[in-house]
Amino acid sequence: MARVSREPKPTNVLALLAMFVVIGLIMFLGITLPTGEENETRADGFRIGRTFMALFMPFVIAYMIAGRRSARKPNQFAVIFCLLGVLFMGGTLASSGVLGSGFESPDQHVGRLMREAAGLEPVRESLLASRRRVDDALRDQFRALVRQNHDYTETVRKMDISEVKNLNSPGSFANPESAAGALRQLHDLYAADAQQEAKVKQILDSLRHALETSATSSSERDTLLRGFDTGLDPQKAKRQAVVSAEKDWMEAVDDEYAYAAENVGKLNLIQGHLVINDPEVRERFNTKLRFQESQRKAFLVAQKEFNDFQAQSLKKMGVSPQDIGAR
Repeated sequence: MARVSREPKPTNVLALLAMFVVIGLIMFLGITLPTGEENETRADGFRIGRTFMALFMPFVIAYMIAGRRSARKPNQFAVIFCLLGVLFMGGTLASSGVLGSGFESPDQHVGRLMREAAGLEPVRESLLASRRRVDDALRDQFRALVRQNHDYTETVRKMDISEVKNLNSPGSFANPESAAGALRQLHDLYAADAQQEAKVKQILDSLRHALETSATSSSERDTLLRGFDTGLDPQKAKRQAVVSAEKDWMEAVDDEYAYAAENVGKLNLIQGHLVINDPEVRERFNTKLRFQESQRKAFLVAQKEFNDFQAQSLKKMGVSPQDIGAR
């Protein structure tokens, strides 16, 4: 018996049009969506590769099902190709992060926004308006934080603190008036630190408010605020502890110099050594001196703990303290 060849069915115009639309979208998204690669040559190669795969794989699968000579079902081929093409496009969109945070964890998402705010990588805009509002709110406040850190670092860099090193020297206690400049510089330094703390707190409060107002639902708002509070509360506590410890140390320094000023003539400099003949004055002065030293060490410990904590937190986000202008 002679074999009858199967004539291919004519392709539906709408099916053909749908294929052209899907092919165009795949090529457009494959070339334009972000890749996450900083090297432009590697990024171009990645774009070409993902575009080719998004076209090739749907074509091969659709051909195996409906395009072979024994099947010859062009309309079915078009439907399968379009469905698979849309599926591949969805995967590309999700992995690129433009629909939201893609496959990013919350920490990765916040880290990316911080790097974008610091200018370490290009801004990746979400296609979803609700997600874009949240991202923009976070990114804008991160930018404000980076600017504030840079301003604070520049302010401290320009400050004259050359006399602070003379504090607690025997000569400065014997002549308390000579320590006036050093005490003033110490107060100025604390004022700059306290002002920085206040401005950072204001930025964080604004960031929290932005998250609260940009959320599209009460559940999203609660999730965002819970994550914000959980992540920022430890850092806020350590930052406040540093400023508080610095204030305590400064007040202890003021107290010992105030006592030295009250007892001028009883604290004498002899051959480079501080000599106090009055036993009561000597004991009270030594008590104040020991307390000041304990406050200074407490401040240094709090400062180191905060710096270490901040460096570790920023490292998780892929940035360093220098990247965001922190000292």
